[in-house]
Amino acid sequence: RQMCIRDSPCGDGHSHIVIHYCPWCAKPLLPASLRERWVDELIAMGYADPLFDETIPEAYKTDRWWREHI
Repeated sequence: RQMCIRDSPCGDGHSHIVIHYCPWCAKPLLPASLRERWVDELIAMGYADPLFDETIPEAYKTDRWWREHI
């Protein structure tokens, strides 16, 4: 639940700007991001760098975790 705009289309694909309002009508886009909660849960489970760890549980790799926390 996080909207982003790439700020470097020719870059490495990892550079982006998080947006909180629609760029056309200025209305809020989405509820608060769950990204920090997702990372915190995985760190508590012992994963030092969950964003780049290929061994995290499958439920955290798909949209399953996100759907359960809406």
